[in-house]
Amino acid sequence: MPSPFSPRFDRVTAIATLIAQRTGLYIREQDRAQLGRHLQSRCRTLRLASLAAYEQLLAAATPASDREWSGLSKHLSNTESYFFRDRGQFQLLEKHLLPDLITRQRPQRQLRLWSAGCATGEEPYSLAILLQRLWPELTQWDCQIIGTDINLAALAQAA
Repeated sequence: MPSPFSPRFDRVTAIATLIAQRTGLYIREQDRAQLGRHLQSRCRTLRLASLAAYEQLLAAATPASDREWSGLSKHLSNTESYFFRDRGQFQLLEKHLLPDLITRQRPQRQLRLWSAGCATGEEPYSLAILLQRLWPELTQWDCQIIGTDINLAALAQAA
């Protein structure tokens, strides 16, 4: 990574800001060198003369920009996904969060859960398995589990 005072560093920082605005992903300063290398690779692949040209591509409202955002999202996102992936989180859900939520929602018999950053979908399915195993009466409720991810290819695999 060049010096923080170089124009290229400023351009990588500007693109990192665009990424945060568009995707909600914050690129830490210590990860910007790696991002810069990836962006340079994309410039070569797309035959763009500079990072400024790449930034203009991302900022444009065009089909080419949408395609590039899709590819960039794939590169930036974590696609590691498997059932009950983070044991600690699922223990917290099982022992504390879900029982409290179900108690509060019992009068409405309605439950909405959101799995953000679900990649190929194993986490939302894990939630469904957990709910079915621990609270079988929820089959009589209006339950929805929603999984989202910025990586559209991963979501397509989940569907």
